[in-house]
Amino acid sequence: MTKVLKYCSAFWHLFRVNNLIIIILTVSLLQYFLIVPILNNYGYDNCFSTMEWICFVAGIVLIAAGGNCINDCMDITSDVVNKKKHKVIGQTISYNKGMIIYYIITISGLLFAIIPSYGKNMPWIFICFLLCALLLWQYSTLWKKKILVGNFIIALLSSFVVLFLFLIPVNIFKNINEKIIQELYLFMFCYGGFAFLFTFIRELIKTMEDVRGDARTHCRTIAVVWGIKKTKKIALAFIAIAIIALSFITIILFVYQHFFLAIYTGLGLVGPTCLLFYETSIIKNSKTCHTPSLLSKIIMLLGILSAVFVYRYIFLS
Repeated sequence: MTKVLKYCSAFWHLFRVNNLIIIILTVSLLQYFLIVPILNNYGYDNCFSTMEWICFVAGIVLIAAGGNCINDCMDITSDVVNKKKHKVIGQTISYNKGMIIYYIITISGLLFAIIPSYGKNMPWIFICFLLCALLLWQYSTLWKKKILVGNFIIALLSSFVVLFLFLIPVNIFKNINEKIIQELYLFMFCYGGFAFLFTFIRELIKTMEDVRGDARTHCRTIAVVWGIKKTKKIALAFIAIAIIALSFITIILFVYQHFFLAIYTGLGLVGPTCLLFYETSIIKNSKTCHTPSLLSKIIMLLGILSAVFVYRYIFLS
């Protein structure tokens, strides 16, 4: 029983199951609280059948889990410092077994992606899944060791999942009118930009948190090359941009008399982002990065949950 629990804990940390749950929440909330209501408002049905949607989400989750797995396999040396408590590859699971697990779940994710791609007669859906899997491989083996490139790729992939969701109905319904496209693009820009910005901020914080292990393996991350002080200033600049953007959205919501949404955005997003600014400003070394890293995750989750309130106070009103 103890061995089973040990392996369950190992796989939980290897696949970052908490992050995978956030991915499932993200795509599901955006699909059923924004995209489907927009389509329904104009007489269109959900663009996915139940089976196609399950396979679509399963494909995203498995490819993301595969990316986490290959990342740990490539970080086997630096994780001795960066993940003393949660190191899996090289301890509970060997490097060779880790690579086998990576190939199995990534290929499984691509196989799941075939179903919605074939069902909608849209091969580009499968191609996008394949490109994401290849980008995650390239990130883990090469790009994460280069200054800012790896951080940008992960932020781009995070926002791409959101963009992907909104672009699918535009391509499925050939006779879709311009008003629907405008609504879809509006939310695509807001949520895609939000995902990119906060993922990039978290990536910058993470490079500061992992600076000791990355330096040990000669990774040229921004924190290793420029140091924690300069990296912190860049992170603070992006957090300030986020505060300004979210404050602007809050004002717009007040102008259009969506008061509950405005209050949620102000207290639930602007407030925590200001706290993130403060927590990041007091970072002194890698050991003081845990709180801002966790806070950035919470803000991302709160941002995605706002889709529920958009649905409740705009589409049902």
